Amino acid sequence: MNIEPRDFLPDHPLLGIDEVWKDIDLDYLMDEELPYWFLMAVSTEVYEDNENRRQFVEFFYDFLEYLEAIYFFSESRSARMKKKLAARRKSGDEVLLKCNLPRRLTAKEAARPKAVITGFCNRYLLIYAKKELENCFESVILYEGRFKDIIFKENIFHLYSNLACLLEAGYLL
Repeated sequence: MNIEPRDFLPDHPLLGIDEVWKDIDLDYLMDEELPYWFLMAVSTEVYEDNENRRQFVEFFYDFLEYLEAIYFFSESRSARMKKKLAARRKSGDEVLLKCNLPRRLTAKEAARPKAVITGFCNRYLLIYAKKELENCFESVILYEGRFKDIIFKENIFHLYSNLACLLEAGYLL
């Protein structure tokens, strides 16, 4: 039996968060998958009226910041971040030095991500955030446009499950 990151919730949210980031790379998530999830979501019939679509757009933007904050929170708690940075500096590889850097967070927010996580959790009720993520997931599944072959379809549910774990874990911190 495989243990999934969500299996650590609600008792051990930190372990759930760490398990997700063992499996997903921040760059992949932010650059390869979620931009297309967003485009798919806003172009399907799941968000029928403009107000629902507007609310989703605002939520999704905030959710991306939240995900970055959860990533940097996880990394700051472990020696992995220090080891990764030391290895990157030692190698001198400029590409590696630019991996998994904040996109939406300031340097201060990335250094102290808990405030971003708390702000998100205060701004959105968990039930609302779960519903928006579910609607986004539904949109990706139903989408039939030009982006459908860009994302890794076989991985959609696994990615959704990991995103849901990160979402819920932040509220449990």
